Amino acid sequence: MQQYQISQSQRIQTFGSLQIYNSDGALFLKGEKIRSLLAYLILHPRILHRREMLADLLWPDSPPDRVRRNLSDLVYRLQKIAEPGWLKIDSDTIALQPNADLWVDVWEFDDLITGKDPGSLQRAVELYGGDLLSEIYDEWILAERELRRSQYLSALEILSTHYESQGELSQALLCTRRIILTEPLHEPAHQTYLRLLGRVKRFGEALAHYEYLRKLIRAELSSEPMAETHAIARSLARE
Repeated sequence: MQQYQISQSQRIQTFGSLQIYNSDGALFLKGEKIRSLLAYLILHPRILHRREMLADLLWPDSPPDRVRRNLSDLVYRLQKIAEPGWLKIDSDTIALQPNADLWVDVWEFDDLITGKDPGSLQRAVELYGGDLLSEIYDEWILAERELRRSQYLSALEILSTHYESQGELSQALLCTRRIILTEPLHEPAHQTYLRLLGRVKRFGEALAHYEYLRKLIRAELSSEPMAETHAIARSLARE
């Protein structure tokens, strides 16, 4: 699979961790709260967010006067780092303003993942470099992170089925392996992986993978693989 190429010099990456670039290179945001603020604005662009709401989101247990001052400090610091035109700020509201010069991976992912064609889904999964904003631990991010993770896995399942139907078994194997790496206990994906390894006559590798799966399920779930998984392994052993 070829990595998805980006031409914009002003870009923000959110999958894996928050990374910001302009024409001079990488920009560094120091501090957990300022990264959380930018992350929230990225995931809710074009919306005029009231300062009180953002302050409560970032400092839910602090006095209102203090969090208002804290937010003003964060916004000032963010303005000094952000490119002109990224932010729309007034005395009551703050918004991130998408423009033609700014590319954000999660925006691209959200556009592509709704597509039904394999090309769009392939580009979407290549953008997914890890869990969304993995270094941010605020509660509000959990639903956003899980949504993109489930969309990524669903896209890989669709692509695996598509590539297998086209006879592109190596690509199908790669997609299925990515599912397993993301969700190690996703047993249906392991079943598909074993079956695909059988189709390309990699029987030894398939049986070794089945033994790995058995040990994993025993260790993590104190259980055994499904009967269907065992039946696939027996069929591969006979071949």
